[in-house]
Amino acid sequence: MKLITALVLPIFLALVLGVGNVRAEEPQQPQEEPQLLILQVFSVCGPAEEQEVELLQQYGERPFVTGKGLVRTRVGFTEADVTIFASPSTFTFTVVATFNDGVSCILTSGSEMGPGKTRYVPGIKM
Repeated sequence: MKLITALVLPIFLALVLGVGNVRAEEPQQPQEEPQLLILQVFSVCGPAEEQEVELLQQYGERPFVTGKGLVRTRVGFTEADVTIFASPSTFTFTVVATFNDGVSCILTSGSEMGPGKTRYVPGIKM
């Protein structure tokens, strides 16, 4: 009887104390981290005055807004005057960075310019 008690009592206590409730845990799914995409962009660069004249004469684009910005270069970030040129008649735009040395680089250009829209924050009206 003592032998049965010695064998059964620990098992009984383990079940009562919750050891019997141990379950195999489901494997944790790895959390997806947001991906950062870095584009290698080729820019058309030249003297700022020439680029401004070309944007006006060829596309009818004039300076619309300007501000200070950081532009990624092959050696890091460089401060530049960033200007958005736009044409209200052709609905085109060009984003230009002008550096301290007087060189301007076209960062991007596009068409179908219109009022801004909130795409990712529901309930916010522009």
